[in-house]
Amino acid sequence: MDLKMKAGRIVIDGREFTGSNISIDGNGRVIVDGVQQDGSLIGPVSVQVYGDVETLSTSGDVTVSGSCGNAKTVSGDVQAGDISGSVQTVSGDVTCRNVGGGVKTVSGDIRHA
Repeated sequence: MDLKMKAGRIVIDGREFTGSNISIDGNGRVIVDGVQQDGSLIGPVSVQVYGDVETLSTSGDVTVSGSCGNAKTVSGDVQAGDISGSVQTVSGDVTCRNVGGGVKTVSGDIRHA
């Protein structure tokens, strides 16, 4: 998972993180603004973002309470407010308000909230 935001907080599997650049490496370790955090994640990852997101790329479900630039997930649902760019998921549903770009899902539903 890679996430870039101006400011806000993010909850990943019940753990809260604050930063501008948040990612999960191949070993399930969370990295916030270049600093590796304690512990690692196991299994499917659920992400809740409280704030606006510039770019988002993940493999699990994600919920953004604010707006989002571009969003992409491999196998998960995307829920967000307005999306100024495009949103894409291979296997998941997309639920959002307005979309500035395109919306694509191979196996899922698209809902306008």
